[in-house]
Amino acid sequence: MGPGDRSNIVVAVLLLLSVVTLSRGAGADLRRAEELYQRTEYRSTLNIPLPLSPKHAAVYALIGKTYYMEGQYKSSTTYFDKAGAEDSLNFSYYDWLGKTYGRLAEQSCLPTALAHARKTRESFEKAAALDEGNWQPWAICSSTTLRRQYRRRRDG
Repeated sequence: MGPGDRSNIVVAVLLLLSVVTLSRGAGADLRRAEELYQRTEYRSTLNIPLPLSPKHAAVYALIGKTYYMEGQYKSSTTYFDKAGAEDSLNFSYYDWLGKTYGRLAEQSCLPTALAHARKTRESFEKAAALDEGNWQPWAICSSTTLRRQYRRRRDG
């Protein structure tokens, strides 16, 4: 092993340590932002994850949820789309995306509302497909008649 190899190893180790340190700091920042979100301090929540770089799916989702709670649905859809692109197997991102498109549909004029309603349905269908094992439609039905009808169909 020559002197050049040793310096390459030292540089690699230092680079690895800096990446680990940065990722730990980002994790702490994300936990802090989630705590603020749980306390409904939405504006303060956005100050933490927006400057983080690079962002991952959980960061995009937290930003999306925060914008949703602030009533900024267009911004929210942007971040839930990014979260879904980063982690396409997480049903929760598509569930939130469906909720967000539903809010946009409620506030839009007819042609735009129809497009948002279609995206709402598509997002909820994708969320249900990804979470097929846990999806229980009777849990969201408030009507006992609907629950009975579902059970009859399910049980044959």
